[in-house]
Amino acid sequence: MREVRAVRERIGALLTLARRARAAGRGDEAERILDDFFEGRIGYETARKKLERLAEC
Repeated sequence: MREVRAVRERIGALLTLARRARAAGRGDEAERILDDFFEGRIGYETARKKLERLAEC
């Protein structure tokens, strides 16, 4: 059960960063990053770093 909670928290963190990126006007890029993550093309750390950069803009 602990593993499920950890996965849920990680996904929640990515979605929060994506919302911040959308608010910064970078929604299309954030959606592409989330798509890449959920389709297995990039890992969590890569997605998080990319979304953090977008959210900072």
